[in-house]
Amino acid sequence: LLGQGDAVGAFVFDADLRKALPARNRPDHLDALLSVLSLPASSDRNAARTRLAATLTAVGERVGRRGLVVLASDLLDADADALAPLSQLSALGHEVVVLHVLHPHELDFPFKHGIRFEDAEGPESLEADADVVREAYRAELDAFLEASRQRCIASGARYALARTDRPVEETVASVLLAGKRRGWG
Repeated sequence: LLGQGDAVGAFVFDADLRKALPARNRPDHLDALLSVLSLPASSDRNAARTRLAATLTAVGERVGRRGLVVLASDLLDADADALAPLSQLSALGHEVVVLHVLHPHELDFPFKHGIRFEDAEGPESLEADADVVREAYRAELDAFLEASRQRCIASGARYALARTDRPVEETVASVLLAGKRRGWG
């Protein structure tokens, strides 16, 4: 994007907006952009959970003129209205893309026998027999993926599943190419 003269910015968040890098199109902006995008996830297991709605609202107040807004998230937020601010971004004329980021283990559930699952964002854990819960897990996952996709589409956003075992540039390129075929970008 910078190579073609577009202004690029980034926002990193968890429970709150942790870092905001305003959109620029200067050649030296790439280092700052990569630095922000490489910030590690919070390692505090007792930190507050991600609040998508509040953070997306804060981002919406800062993005400025019309452009492409890409949200990369696991979309794990208990708030049913977590993605509602996406419709505000779309209404302001932004093209909105949601990259639903999930690890292959979350998607494929390759676990066997007894296993302990630990919450990455909190102190909770759960012990289960993977063989017993597999079918129910996959049914819940399918419902979650479809509900996430439908919420994104309803808000005017494009949705793409982004597996962490695939190169990010491959996922982004496929989403942008699909968008060009549909007449934007």
